[in-house]
Amino acid sequence: MSMITLIGTCHVVNLKDRVKGRILEARPQAVCVELDLKRFERLTGRQSSPGGLLSMMALIQERIAARYGVKAGNDMMGGIEAAKVLGVPLFLIDRDSDEILSSFLEALLRELLDPVHILRKLRTFLHLTQESLFPPPPSPDWIEGLLQDFEQDPQKYEREFETIFPLLKRVIFDERENRMAANLRRLSREHREIAAVVGYGHLIGLRRRLPDLDLCEVPLRELWGSAPAPFGGELEIGN
Repeated sequence: MSMITLIGTCHVVNLKDRVKGRILEARPQAVCVELDLKRFERLTGRQSSPGGLLSMMALIQERIAARYGVKAGNDMMGGIEAAKVLGVPLFLIDRDSDEILSSFLEALLRELLDPVHILRKLRTFLHLTQESLFPPPPSPDWIEGLLQDFEQDPQKYEREFETIFPLLKRVIFDERENRMAANLRRLSREHREIAAVVGYGHLIGLRRRLPDLDLCEVPLRELWGSAPAPFGGELEIGN
């Protein structure tokens, strides 16, 4: 049976070397990352910035990451570089960016047209947007607080999001986790050992969708305490 190591990351923490070191230690036959081709090409500099709303969303993510002293996609680059060092195929397992954007805009419109809860949803959406554009400066112990939040209630943010925006939650979590789980299931028939780098918030959803597969989870706390590893090698992109 195939073994899938799920590495749960945080996108605004400097985890690239830790992700990379954990994968090099596991020495899988394939590496998967929570990206699609468009985001992969943007992250690796093979494609210029997209236009329109997609560019705005990318800018928001970059502003948040920069506030915490890292580059957006830093954790995914750890997976990309590890595949290059090991000389194993790299697979992009997330939904296409355009699909996500289209579904997101449709769901957002339906959420904000809700006549009963529209004011509450609009206030929450504007608050989240403001926090994304102008995130607060990190405090010395902010990462410890984040780790404790995840440990005490891994589904806290997903559950709170679903309470206010159930349709957006479906786009951001459910539909993407369905795609990632389907890709991991397919790849498990082709590769004996797989390492997959995904946001920590997706671990429970993937576990729920892959109950029959042999999964090994690397939680954020363990990843934060692991050591970095060296660089080098070639990269192969799988489909």
